[in-house]
Amino acid sequence: MLKVHIKRTIIVGILGAVIALLYGLLSPKVYEGRVEMLLSDETRQGTLSTSNVFSSDVLSILEKNRPQGAQTERQLLSSLSIFYQAVARYSDEQGDRALLANWNQLYEMYDIETARQQNNAAIDAGVALIKVRAYNPKAAAGIANAIPVVYNERRLQNSRESVQEALNYLQTKMSNAERELKAAETRLKDYKSETSIPDIPKAKQDYTNTLTILEQSRQRTATELEGAKAAAATSAAQLATLPKSEVTGSSSGKTTEVLGYEQELARLNAERESLLTVYLPDAIQVKQNEERLRAIQNKLAAAKKKNATETSVTTKQTTPVYSSMQNLAETQKIRVQELESQLAEYDRQIAQQKTIVAGLPEKELQMNAREREYLILDMTYKNLRAQSEDLKTRTETAYRSALVLNTATEDDESVAPDIKKFALVGGTAGLCLGILLSYILESLKLRIQSSTQLTALTGLPVVAAIPASAKTGAKALRGINQSGSPIPEAFRYMAFSMVTNQTKTMRTLMFTGVRTAMTTYSSAAQFAMAVADGGTRVLLVDGDMLKSPISRALDASGRQGLSDLLAAESSAQVQDYIIETVHPNLSLLPGGTDPSIKFMTNAPQPKLEAILQALRISCDVIVFAVPPCDVLADASCLARHVDDVCLVVSAAQTNYRAVPLAQDLLMKAGAKNISIVMADASADEEPFAKRSAYLTRAG
Repeated sequence: MLKVHIKRTIIVGILGAVIALLYGLLSPKVYEGRVEMLLSDETRQGTLSTSNVFSSDVLSILEKNRPQGAQTERQLLSSLSIFYQAVARYSDEQGDRALLANWNQLYEMYDIETARQQNNAAIDAGVALIKVRAYNPKAAAGIANAIPVVYNERRLQNSRESVQEALNYLQTKMSNAERELKAAETRLKDYKSETSIPDIPKAKQDYTNTLTILEQSRQRTATELEGAKAAAATSAAQLATLPKSEVTGSSSGKTTEVLGYEQELARLNAERESLLTVYLPDAIQVKQNEERLRAIQNKLAAAKKKNATETSVTTKQTTPVYSSMQNLAETQKIRVQELESQLAEYDRQIAQQKTIVAGLPEKELQMNAREREYLILDMTYKNLRAQSEDLKTRTETAYRSALVLNTATEDDESVAPDIKKFALVGGTAGLCLGILLSYILESLKLRIQSSTQLTALTGLPVVAAIPASAKTGAKALRGINQSGSPIPEAFRYMAFSMVTNQTKTMRTLMFTGVRTAMTTYSSAAQFAMAVADGGTRVLLVDGDMLKSPISRALDASGRQGLSDLLAAESSAQVQDYIIETVHPNLSLLPGGTDPSIKFMTNAPQPKLEAILQALRISCDVIVFAVPPCDVLADASCLARHVDDVCLVVSAAQTNYRAVPLAQDLLMKAGAKNISIVMADASADEEPFAKRSAYLTRAG
């Protein structure tokens, strides 16, 4: 196999080298033009030295189309757009439109290199080497010289577009900011008008001072009220001790009620004159006095109307002392009432002032919030306006052209194709392709890897895995004629799980394979031996009537058997054809000797069913060994008559694709249950496939 791989690889390698050599010889010559440029020079590219003037969003717009470093600029220079425009510019100058039509081919050869260190490692330097390749030296040099021009024009255009985009952005934000500023100013004016307090701190101080004055006045009034109450109590006590009146004779004149009102009116007028010397006419004390004057005047008018005429009566005259004391007591009583009224008014005004003062902090907060909002919006608007004015002056200064370090010249020495490199690359590629092709050809011959793969492929259980180290096929058949011959542990497990552990005592099984005849027959025989070793009567039927390999292995070659039963009359007894083997409980029905029936498809189906029915009576378990199902149709003919079908698959011989085909054949033939017996299995991956240390020590 190794020689085949080496042969294939060498042939394909030589073929690859020849093809590459021919391709290089037939390819057109390529010439190169070189130009060096200084990229991303911040001192030359007009760095925004006044970047603190602009906000981050405006800076992001301005920086979007600015040089961002050598690597970024290299990508821009490598773009299709720049190269196409350079080719178009050169084509227009030379009047050669054919060159523009083939610009895609030239672009594939276009390359840019950045400066390198001494160890040849790439660095992010500002110098870029532009390499333009074309099919003639003049075009290569012309396009190389046109690329820096196009690049600088694109950068200048991008810079102008960025500035204009930033201006449009600022104009939109200025319009929004101006609208919001006017709205904030309106809200501030409306709130000042609503509260009627243009200066809240001053109003707060005035209201506090007024509250202090009112509290002081209330304190004085309260003190004065206490004194008036004490004086009124003293006058009342003195009045009670004085004689009230004395007889003076008869007289005529005004009534006592009218005289009393006139005296009170005179007293109140005198009191008003006294108050006006202290308070203003709109003072609360003066207004209260005027209210009492109007009340006494109304009472006097009513009394005069009631007693319109003067009367002559004889009365007892009140003593002057008593009258004077009585007037004093009445005056003090009225004074007490006045002071109480003043005290209540002070309390009302104090409560009102406290309510106003308590509400001032909230109003001040609202006022400050509106003023702060207005100031912030005003600052924002002014900042946007300043940025806009600054941008209008830098439409041409925001970018400067990249520096071109040299001019490309025509070079008549071609840079491609490199014949030696072509041959070397072609030969290497051919060798690699040869190795790959050889292994692909071998991998197409799919082999079975594990029982898990079989189960995933078919959905069928793998009931036994026979290791590759165990005897299978012809070697295993040659050993079954010896009593006590070793049986693989996998068949012992299979015998227990499929027969011994079943409630149904009578079972019929058919072993067939996929192009593995001898492995199928040895598996059937070893399984039958494992079942018989458990004490069950087993009949092994050699279903290969053409070659009868099991019959030959058990020294029953030339004995009548299955083919003779199928060809005989119906009166034939099956027991006459069954022979005993060297293994206890194991009998054999040979393949037979009748040449007229070599395949089960040649036998009448009713006759086959009758023989099967008779065989079931003679034993507990019947094991049929028939040819592979993809070679002869015997397995398909017998599949529907048995309880289980065991499909023998060899990991070393069976093609991976043949297993589903065999499964489909058996299912269409009417197989009830299909299981897989895997031969030549891995000694490490499968159960019962590796001799363990436990068994080694036990031996």
